[in-house]
Parts: sequence; structure tokens; C-alpha cells
Amino acid sequence: MFGNLAANRVEGILDAADSLSVETVEVAELWRGAVARAIGARHPVYDTLFVELAVREGIPLASYDQGLRRRFPSIVRSPTSLLRSART
Repeated sequence: MFGNLAANRVEGILDAADSLSVETVEVAELWRGAVARAIGARHPVYDTLFVELAVREGIPLASYDQGLRRRFPSIVRSPTSLLRSART
């Protein structure tokens, strides 16, 4: 993805990343819901931690993982579709 990124743009990108508002969530708060989702969907718990967080935050989860999108179609969307819907 960054193979074509000009070296002189890196500083600006890192500055932009530093300016983002970042919140943390304790993984321990997500385990019960994530495990239940993993068992129900027959999908690895690691991925369902992100699904659980998206559900709790009421936001879609962007993922290129087609299996994850198939198992949680109302929550997980492709980054392309999210960008497309953000433009309209």
C-alpha cells in the first residue's frame, strides 16, 4: 500500500495521525461478548473482539476479511464500501 508513497509525505501523514483523537478500551470489557459472538458465528475470537467493539460503539467495522464480512454482514463492511457511502 505504501510502496508508492513519497518519502517527503511521511512526516505529514505521521503528524495527521498524531492529531487523531484516540480512545482505549480494555480488552477484558469485550471478552464475554466476543467469545459469545465467536461461538455463534464459528469464527476466531480475535476477530470478534473488533466486532464486539464496533457493536458497542454503534459503528461499522471496516475489514477486507471476506469471511468476517459474511459472518457479520450487518456490522462488518469493506473499506471501499464505507468510503463510497461516506462520499454520498
